[in-house]
Amino acid sequence: MHFAGDVADEALPAYYQAADLICAPALGGESFGIVLLEAMACAKPVVASRIDGYAALAGDTEAVRLVPPGDIDAMGAALTELLLHDVRRVELGAVALEFARRYDWQLLVHRLESVYARAQRTSRAARGPE
Repeated sequence: MHFAGDVADEALPAYYQAADLICAPALGGESFGIVLLEAMACAKPVVASRIDGYAALAGDTEAVRLVPPGDIDAMGAALTELLLHDVRRVELGAVALEFARRYDWQLLVHRLESVYARAQRTSRAARGPE
């Protein structure tokens, strides 16, 4: 077993691909949880602290196990459970990949265009005829 610790951003994709699962023990300060999404896009289940950004991203997906921030015992138990069950870990990796696909830019760009178009229409309607 190897715990990588802090890894440079440019090296993360290779680490995600080589990992059995990803552990994100942040204590706060994550506004969105992009680290979780990157790991999930590599078909890896995640064990992470239940901080606001991570919880908001993960929602109710079973591919992310959330534990109380700073609870070493809970983190260890969740990691051990996944490390001991290879088949379940792979199944959760597939769930993670499917979840991450919701955030593919090919899909998001259409949603953003729709939001901007709606905002433009609302703005024009509020200004009235020119």
